[in-house]
Amino acid sequence: MTYTGQTQVGSAPAERDLGTLQLTKLAVGQLDNNVYVLRAPGGETLLVDAAAESQRIFSVLADGGIDAVVTTHCHHDHWGALADIVSASGATTYASRADAPAIPVATDITVTDGDTITLGETELEVILLRGHTPGGLALHFRDAAGGHHLITGDSLFPGGIGRTTLETF
Repeated sequence: MTYTGQTQVGSAPAERDLGTLQLTKLAVGQLDNNVYVLRAPGGETLLVDAAAESQRIFSVLADGGIDAVVTTHCHHDHWGALADIVSASGATTYASRADAPAIPVATDITVTDGDTITLGETELEVILLRGHTPGGLALHFRDAAGGHHLITGDSLFPGGIGRTTLETF
């Protein structure tokens, strides 16, 4: 099956082997949020945006384990299942310094522009995307073939920037 990146709430997750990481993408919740699971060959697992439907998120994990969770920004539709995920997994939480205070689950490690998060042998570079929220972030990494990948939460949309007119806190 060819990876298109297209997912819908209730549909099967989309999976892509990037060599250095396995990427699983699924859509969850009433707002059709994207959730990403990144797995390193050694089994380390990082979840990006515990948006909603914690049981569905756990169902895509073969062993049910999550080592870390990155929250891309402080809007409620990106952390709705965070408390459940962290409680069940003991995962380390990451968020930007600017947005962490507005996330109701404690952030273990705050990050800023240029920081890196290591998953297996892959370094994920933190890029701040101010505008949608004061501290929205993206994760940039390279796959085994040198291709670039960017996970942005909803700070960027196809064809334009994310909405910047909402009150953040």
